[in-house]
Amino acid sequence: MGYGYGVWLVLPVKGVKTHIPHATIACNMSKEDAFKLYKEYIELNGKNVRCTIDLSHNEILGPDYYEKRDDNNLGWCWAYDVEIEGVTPSNLKNLDLPKSHHVTMQYEYEKEDLCPVKKEIVYSLVGKIEVANITSDIPNEWHIITE
Repeated sequence: MGYGYGVWLVLPVKGVKTHIPHATIACNMSKEDAFKLYKEYIELNGKNVRCTIDLSHNEILGPDYYEKRDDNNLGWCWAYDVEIEGVTPSNLKNLDLPKSHHVTMQYEYEKEDLCPVKKEIVYSLVGKIEVANITSDIPNEWHIITE
């Protein structure tokens, strides 16, 4: 089942082996809705968007992180808080939006397998807005579908 289609801020972060490093703008969307949001988002902000990642604080995100999930069989991850400097389109009432933005650094099916790392560093990065196919339950099968 996965998370349908989504709009991500894809980040140039190395060392993430389980999936593409990203901050989720929205997910659990149809492919058409994801491309519509993508076009609106880049019209407001451009394709390259700056964000700030605070490595001094991380959070464990469980299978219930997104409110509209029908199943709780997905895994666990640890993530850093991300502040995205872009403007979000105003008509988002039917979208599954995260409670706050994170960049997930490790994804495991068992919470005990997580190994979060904290550092007293704040990074400022420029990422790219992309549409992702996240229909698989396996994170390393998620992929970018924008050209």
